[in-house]
Amino acid sequence: MVSQAHSGDLGAVSTIQPKRELGKIILISISGLVFTALILFYLSYSHHRQTAEKLLIDPARDYSRAPFNMVDATEYCQHKTQRRYGDSLALSYVDNHSSRIDVKTGLYKVFMFARVGDLRDYEEEAIHCFIDPERRVLTHYRTINLQKASLMSKASKFFERF
Repeated sequence: MVSQAHSGDLGAVSTIQPKRELGKIILISISGLVFTALILFYLSYSHHRQTAEKLLIDPARDYSRAPFNMVDATEYCQHKTQRRYGDSLALSYVDNHSSRIDVKTGLYKVFMFARVGDLRDYEEEAIHCFIDPERRVLTHYRTINLQKASLMSKASKFFERF
């Protein structure tokens, strides 16, 4: 009688153990799939956000009636500069003498200056912003710190000594 009870307990243990292991495997697999899905969602959202930031499309605007122009390009560059520097942007202004449409490339070339810091203590930055009006996409955005001497100016100062 004892042996029958003992053998019945062993049978119960042997069927519960594989079910627990199978449950653990399923739980780990589902967790892995959810984690992978979250990573893929984050990467696709990040890529979408970067692409959308470069696009200059106003969904409410009819571009066939009011084409993309230099004013739109300038406004976008100002917004891009504001986003880049945030609260540290003290002042920014467009260089209207240099900003133009480049006939060879067909790009709007907007040149700006920005003062980064506060109104009394700031660094001057030059900003180059190029926009393709056909695709309404930012193709080039570069900032240059004007206080830092360029390699050419350092070389010319070096050779002035001789």
